[in-house]
Amino acid sequence: MELFYEVDKIKTGKTLKSEEYYKELSKFSTELSKKIGIENVFSRKIELLRDLKKYNINKILEKYTEYSLEEIEMISQMEIEVNQKRRIEVSLNCSFFEKKY
Repeated sequence: MELFYEVDKIKTGKTLKSEEYYKELSKFSTELSKKIGIENVFSRKIELLRDLKKYNINKILEKYTEYSLEEIEMISQMEIEVNQKRRIEVSLNCSFFEKKY
């Protein structure tokens, strides 16, 4: 996640905070859902991911009763994996850029 923020900072010239990241992600999922004509099935999960940064697991389980502990862990792990892939992609792109220039 931190690497994503750094890349965005370099790209846009401004620092993207965690709350802004989830806000932008939510906005994107809303627009995508409208465009393809489906209900926004991602909004609750994005809210869950944001809250995982703020609250302990007991509070999360109270608030998100529709998810089991295993599902919450799976959603959290998926975010971690996406961020790891993003780090690898950025690293590869930086390596390519350094070799090319």
